[in-house]
Formats: sequence, structure tokens, C-alpha cells
Amino acid sequence: MTDKIQLHLPNGEERECSISADENPQAILIQLVERKEVSQLEDELELIHNASKKKIIIANIKIIDWCKELMPWNDEAVDRRPESGTLATGILNMIELQLIPTLHAKYGKLPCIIGGYSLGALFSLWAATQSTVFYGVAAASPSVWIKDWMKFAADNPIKAQKVYMSLGDSEHHTKNKYIKQVANNIREFHQMLVKQLSKDNTILEWNQGGHFQDFAQRTARAFSWVTFNALLKK
Repeated sequence: MTDKIQLHLPNGEERECSISADENPQAILIQLVERKEVSQLEDELELIHNASKKKIIIANIKIIDWCKELMPWNDEAVDRRPESGTLATGILNMIELQLIPTLHAKYGKLPCIIGGYSLGALFSLWAATQSTVFYGVAAASPSVWIKDWMKFAADNPIKAQKVYMSLGDSEHHTKNKYIKQVANNIREFHQMLVKQLSKDNTILEWNQGGHFQDFAQRTARAFSWVTFNALLKK
């Protein structure tokens, strides 16, 4: 079953959310998606079903301004506009106060897994430090190279129980001095998560290739791992 609902930001703007639900679902997957990802969502959903073997609800929130809505704070190395990062809290509140209550009212209080790709993955990790509503995080190629992320991560533990992260093995092969840090940062961040959650509850996987490669497959693997492990005994 597929449905669409309109969610509202505090400033009055609307964001469309497409919801695909299996019968008798076992978990809610929340994904932040931008334009280039929308065309591959059906393939991604099939991959998640095939890999996890679980019945799910997946809610895809369409993001209009990637940097403004998903960056947890401004970083001029990513986007020079001063408004960059100003809507992240509003997006999180929209998920917490509108989307999740709506889905829980209709399907029951199922575990919620938030995830995405690139800045969508970074937002998901950040959101799980701010809220306890997320059971798991599915972060494919998260942009953990942004300014001050490592200090923030050290000072703000993840509140989720399961965290998946992945990175392309050549993503750090770049002339950009900021992005070059991503491989070292994600290794260090993963070790933080192991200490917080234990090695059974978090994983860091390496994919072949760069950042703009196989994003639907990588995101599907992220959600599949968290969904399978979250529902292993169910």
C-alpha cells in the first residue's frame, strides 16, 4: 500500500512524504531523499525486502534544499549561504511530532529507523543524538567530514541502539582538504560507537568506489542491516 501525506515545517513550508507499507509491518523506516534518489526508490525498496526478509513501512521525505534542511549547522566548505543548516531542527521536529505519531497511530508503536545517503546519512546520525525516538540509524556514506563533527560526536552520544555506517573506499581520494578527512573520521567515529553500543550493535562497511556511486544499493544495505538486526528475535 502506498500513500502520500504533507508534513509542515515550523515556517509553514510543506514537505511531501511518500509512505509504502506492507501488511502487518514490523518496523518503520524513515528516509530523507532528494531529487536524484526518487527515481531509484522502488529498486531500493525491493533490495531492502530481499535482504532483510522483514515486513516494513518506508516513509520517504522529499528534501528540497539539501544543505539548508539536512546540515546540522553551517559549514562554508559545503555551502557558503548563511541559511545553510537552519532547517535541520525543523525537519527533525516535523519527523518527531508529525510523521512518527501519524504512523504509530495507524500501525502501532513500531521501532523507527532513520537513514539516508550523504547529507541524509549525516542528518540521521545527528538526529539520533538529539532524540530517543529512533531505534536505529542507517547511514550510507555519511558526510562526517563537516566542520566540528568529531568534537560534536564525542560530546553528544548516539541515543539509538543500532547504527550502520558505510563509506566508499575511494571517497577520500580528493583534492578537497576537508573531504580527504572522511575515511579517518569515520573510522574514529565508528570506534566511538563501538564503545557506546558494543561491536554487535554497530558496523562500518566499506564499498568499492567513490561517493557518487551505487547510492540506492548502499542505502538499501544500510536499512537492511539495521532492520534485520533490530528484528532478529521477532
